[in-house]
Amino acid sequence: MTSLDRGAWIDGPQLYPHWLPRWTLVASALFLAAVLPVQAQPRGGTVAPSDAPWWARMAPAGEPGEPLVVEGTIRGDGGKPFAGVSVFAYQTGADGIYGPKGSSDPRLRVHLRTDRQGRYRFDTVRPGSYPGTRIAAHIHFHVTPPDGRERVSEVVFEGDPFVTAEMRASGFFVVRPVERGADGAGHVTYDVDLED
Repeated sequence: MTSLDRGAWIDGPQLYPHWLPRWTLVASALFLAAVLPVQAQPRGGTVAPSDAPWWARMAPAGEPGEPLVVEGTIRGDGGKPFAGVSVFAYQTGADGIYGPKGSSDPRLRVHLRTDRQGRYRFDTVRPGSYPGTRIAAHIHFHVTPPDGRERVSEVVFEGDPFVTAEMRASGFFVVRPVERGADGAGHVTYDVDLED
């Protein structure tokens, strides 16, 4: 049996780590690690190699989920297409998980460089919300012009019940519709103007 510090009831009960068996602390930490979403921490950096393609497949063939094509144009001075801009994107799978259990390195990611017309494109699956949360499904973007400042944003999808008014008003979140293409896949367009 443990006793409370004499003055503990004045400021409210005080908990001390030595009161809890060590296994309780370990079990609590493991429980929280299992139920809380893992913030992705991509390895390998967020800037694409100089020889990266302008188009790639992010999700491997046969990846579970609704096929999704994400494409856009990066523009610079005077609204002109900007070639050679690094586009790094990553996301969860359709299940809302970034990677294998215990890993914060996203499994679905792509490094691209825009072509002469400033275009980029990747084929993936529609990401899911983190399990057990009310966080909108999203794709992380890092757009970096040569010798320029990185811009970070998240694309969320029109019609997602977890997209809030605050997200719509934010400069960080970009709400985009998913339109059905002739190929049966969802299509999302995300253009970036680097002059903004």
